[in-house]
Amino acid sequence: MRNTRRVFTALVLGALVGLGGCGTGPEFAEVEGVVSLKGKPLPEVEIVFAPVTEKGTKGPTAACVTDAQGRYRLKCERAGRIGTLVGTHRVVIRDIAAIPPPPEAVILDENGKQYRPKPLRVPDRYSDLLRTPFQNVEVHSGKQTLDYDLK
Repeated sequence: MRNTRRVFTALVLGALVGLGGCGTGPEFAEVEGVVSLKGKPLPEVEIVFAPVTEKGTKGPTAACVTDAQGRYRLKCERAGRIGTLVGTHRVVIRDIAAIPPPPEAVILDENGKQYRPKPLRVPDRYSDLLRTPFQNVEVHSGKQTLDYDLK
């Protein structure tokens, strides 16, 4: 009877320890900052943090769109989390205000006129995952501010 009780207790404790690790997954950190172009805030651009798997950072990307003052706060939609994975990332910045709609789509602006994309403000190299100058951005534990000034 004592051995049965000890075995049962050991099984219950083992299960509880095992459950403690379930669902924790990779570590995330809050990342925010400002995207600017030659020192001026850049609104309506998408900033994407793509994990660099070759450096051991594996998981989903995190992204968001800057506000009118160029501020951003990353969110990982796939994981349903604020922030991004802790580790090494490539950072891509895309000018979504300059992306034209599909050829067959007619999109009207707030005045009822046909939408025309704005001129591209972000140099091409920043929107290309392989050419971006932000190749090895380290995200550490905890909240941090990472600003990007495009030249």
